[in-house]
Amino acid sequence: MAKLTGTSNYKVNEVRRLLVLVAKYLPLGKDEWERLASHFNANRGRGIAERDYESLRRKFMVLYSTRKPMGVQAMPPHIKEGKLLKKAIDDKANVVMMLMMREENERKAEARRMEEAQRRRDELAAREARYLADKAEAVERWRQEKVEIEERARRDKEEARARTQELLLLIGALTNKD
Repeated sequence: MAKLTGTSNYKVNEVRRLLVLVAKYLPLGKDEWERLASHFNANRGRGIAERDYESLRRKFMVLYSTRKPMGVQAMPPHIKEGKLLKKAIDDKANVVMMLMMREENERKAEARRMEEAQRRRDELAAREARYLADKAEAVERWRQEKVEIEERARRDKEEARARTQELLLLIGALTNKD
């Protein structure tokens, strides 16, 4: 991407301000970089160009991506601080990722608990339904047996009455012959 005309290079105090704001916000996404840019531009001095969030993000990326110069024992402080801040941002991103993973695991565990509770309720309802069906079947069997017993008793009674009448007729016939 070509440099826009009219933009100037970052001055040392702008780089320091950028690093201070990055340390304060540790921006991860576009929204956080936009908030950093608005704070950066709100406190800029006279004659200092306004910077958009993309420009600030690119400058920070250049700072933490810069390698230590060859033959020099110490790294320039702003580059060293940029690298440390990048590590802090990465650590924050890892913490955020871990929190998101933990929340996801907790959601899954809660879903499993809910499914298990629902399964138990379903099993209990099925057991209760089987119990009620067995009970209804037993009651129906008892009613059928009672009806059969009553029917058998009625039949036995009728048969006994019929036999008694036959015997009476027979006795009556035998008594009349004499």
